[in-house]
Amino acid sequence: MKYNEEKVDRAALAILLLNYDEQTGRSWKSLPWEITDRLFRAELISDPKSKNQSVILTELGLQKAKEIMAKDFEVKS
Repeated sequence: MKYNEEKVDRAALAILLLNYDEQTGRSWKSLPWEITDRLFRAELISDPKSKNQSVILTELGLQKAKEIMAKDFEVKS
């Protein structure tokens, strides 16, 4: 599946704004804890509160992620 890179980049930039600190002008590259906690409670990812720097998408999370990518970011031929 080919994705619309401009739309994906716009979504990523919007997510970076969620971690933006006006005093320093910096933004963390990771997702805010509040978001990963909500995704975990919705049973879409593994518990983000671990020493791992990654999470596992559950079967439901992977399915929903693919649906979102296809609906919002796929380039239609």
